[in-house]
Amino acid sequence: MTRLPVGDVDRFHLRVETRVPTQSESRDLAMEGGTTVFELWRVLYRTGAPAEVAVAVVPGDRAIFEADLTGWAGAD
Repeated sequence: MTRLPVGDVDRFHLRVETRVPTQSESRDLAMEGGTTVFELWRVLYRTGAPAEVAVAVVPGDRAIFEADLTGWAGAD
């Protein structure tokens, strides 16, 4: 995957949701019953169009969410 230089990104969209895992996710992630997953979607935009999309699914009992969004072009 080609990474965009930060200066080329004019918008960052992050969506985080919790949900019940699929059977294959429970198996692949070695999850105990009753544990939800976090599904994270990250979209980087360049000149108004999506340039990079990433999706991650992680067990809810092993997730830490942290964001540092300073220094973006056009930020106030």
